[in-house]
Amino acid sequence: MFDDSGNVLPFDIRSDEGLSRLVLAFDATVTQHRDHDAGETSTVAAPDHYATSDADPLADLPLLADDRRFVERQVRYLSQTNKARILVLYRMVWTRAQVREHDVIKKDNAGRRQANIFLRRYIQRLKRTP
Repeated sequence: MFDDSGNVLPFDIRSDEGLSRLVLAFDATVTQHRDHDAGETSTVAAPDHYATSDADPLADLPLLADDRRFVERQVRYLSQTNKARILVLYRMVWTRAQVREHDVIKKDNAGRRQANIFLRRYIQRLKRTP
């Protein structure tokens, strides 16, 4: 997600390579944070934000009813952990596309479009994997 100096790495989710890079970078970041948390001397285990279904990562996105149905339909067969991870990625893609769009009126639609493309491609790729 970020390079050594803290700059955001470019991920072109319109290509399979960019999508793969985004997922791999996200998984590496999650693993790195979990490893770091496991190395701490605290007696309380770090919460697993990806295994709990209590918090909705899409809660403050301007989702339409059709968006919500589309997302639920796409992720319905995933495990809770994978579902939570993919929704975090969905949110990241949405917000990144919003930031890149300069026209205020088009921001929500740009985010919605890119996030839905990402989700559709990710799920299709999962279906192709044996």
